[in-house]
Amino acid sequence: MEFENSHKLKGYLESESKRLNIHSNYAYTYYFIRKFLEILYREHSDIFMVKGSISQMAHTLKLTRAITDADLASNIDLIDASYILEKTVKKNEDEIKFSIKNRFTTTNNTINFKILCNYGHIQQLIKIDLKHQESCDMVKKELPVIMKKDISFDISTYPLEMHIATKLYILLRNTDKTISISKERRRLKDFYDLHFLLQTNYNEELLCKYFDEICKQRNDINLDLVDLDLLNDKFIDTNQDLYLSDKKRYGFSDIEFKDLVYETKDELGKRIR
Repeated sequence: MEFENSHKLKGYLESESKRLNIHSNYAYTYYFIRKFLEILYREHSDIFMVKGSISQMAHTLKLTRAITDADLASNIDLIDASYILEKTVKKNEDEIKFSIKNRFTTTNNTINFKILCNYGHIQQLIKIDLKHQESCDMVKKELPVIMKKDISFDISTYPLEMHIATKLYILLRNTDKTISISKERRRLKDFYDLHFLLQTNYNEELLCKYFDEICKQRNDINLDLVDLDLLNDKFIDTNQDLYLSDKKRYGFSDIEFKDLVYETKDELGKRIR
């Protein structure tokens, strides 16, 4: 452990939260999630794949918004993967002590873990979502140094182009005239995330390949009934307040929602034929 006691860790995290311009609670969440993944990947790098915001951080090499949880997938049986994760929690070989506070399975076959992290006087709850995923392309990526005392280590995740393709497909749902997406179900952070993913050095041909594959595999959007013009000023006005709420919650940088929506529309237009 790089800190003599919990008071030193507290001071460090409070200082880093100010430097990174994120709420201090998110600084604690980031720190303990990263520590848990570091322990998990010491022995099980071939079993678990990191998805979501942490995967995005590995691909973009920056923290573009606050990390609130960790999304993991495994290509082995979900119960077996869950058992391995629980064994890792119970090992407690490090000075940080982990314990499972809650565990439940959702309707979409995902196991949600709430893990309590204890170090001295510090207690922090982190959330991990674990789901089964059939074999897919995987790459090794190094988690970048975000906080000054971060230790880099490799994670398994899916390729950058697959990450972008998945985001595009999720956002495409807003343009299918047969799908009614309520405001409460819209994930406006995906517009924001896509913006930063598109700034990376991705392979356009590979991105198109993955996007076409996802459209065929999921097959829950009728491409003949997609209308990109639904991403218009009315859509922006309807969802502006929700975007501002997410901006406050996740600590978005100052990017106009309108710019993100039209950027997404342009990118989808390149791939919908």
